[in-house]
Amino acid sequence: MHTCTAHHTQIYRELLKMEEEKLVESKIIQQTDYPDKKIYKITDKGFELLLEWMLNKSVNVPKLKDALLLRVSMFHFIPVGQAIAFLEKARNTTRGDS
Repeated sequence: MHTCTAHHTQIYRELLKMEEEKLVESKIIQQTDYPDKKIYKITDKGFELLLEWMLNKSVNVPKLKDALLLRVSMFHFIPVGQAIAFLEKARNTTRGDS
């Protein structure tokens, strides 16, 4: 299973660019016991661009030979608890936590 990976520095660099482009806005939350944190919120312009990307950007069709994807597509046949347990096991296996 392929997942998108990014380092914190990459994510914050992109958020700064998005803020400059008025796609997100941020505010600082002051904290006493922890460092201050920055909260980001998508703007109307950012949401419009997100919808445009989701609905109109062409997508490469994934290969359907992925056993994990096939199993997940059939979760409606098994109880929710078993589906969750399967996903947790798959996540730990891909992380190397097994």
